[in-house]
Amino acid sequence: MTRIRQQVFLVGLMVAFTAISGAMAPIAIGLGLRRRAVAQRKRFVGRTRRRIAGVRAYVRRRTRPAFAFLSRARKVA
Repeated sequence: MTRIRQQVFLVGLMVAFTAISGAMAPIAIGLGLRRRAVAQRKRFVGRTRRRIAGVRAYVRRRTRPAFAFLSRARKVA
């Protein structure tokens, strides 16, 4: 291979490498953003589930005495 051909080949190889790595950067950034969004959504869903479970437990605790009273009143009547 002549010297000029070799230099053209190396320049072409560098251009190809630069183009490929430049094209992969946005893909990596997009995957990172997507991963972060999924993690944030999971945190939000988990927090919401815990809040709903807390409210259910609170309602259960608050209504238990009333239901106990009603069931006793029903047995007496």
